[in-house]
Amino acid sequence: LLDTAERAVLRRLSVFAGGCSLTAAEEVCALPAGPGGPTVDSLDVAALLGSLVDKSLVVAAPGDDGEMRYRLLETVGEYAAERLAEAGEREAVERRHLVHFRELARITGPRVRGSGQREAIAVLQREYENLRTALRHAVTARDE
Repeated sequence: LLDTAERAVLRRLSVFAGGCSLTAAEEVCALPAGPGGPTVDSLDVAALLGSLVDKSLVVAAPGDDGEMRYRLLETVGEYAAERLAEAGEREAVERRHLVHFRELARITGPRVRGSGQREAIAVLQREYENLRTALRHAVTARDE
């Protein structure tokens, strides 16, 4: 059984495509996201992810840069996405996902043409699916 905060983080992880870093999870999954949504402090997200990994609901594996990445199994992700919609949190969590990856693209983009090019390209490749998903959210929401 999951406690309220674990359920909230699991639901909110469903917006990620291809997994996420701890930083992305902290920014997207923390704080209340909708009516009745529980408050999850960003400082608690790492421990909550660890608990979800221990319960085999989240897969943790090091990325090509050595940083741990977290992802949901497909069936768990589908279930979590349904719970996210039922909780009335989808729009707010998708918005936070969009803001996080828009900022990542804004910071990383100029580095593609300068020093640190290889690292910048690696970041964009690693987050390609999330960047596409964020763009889809922006188009749907008619956002920037």
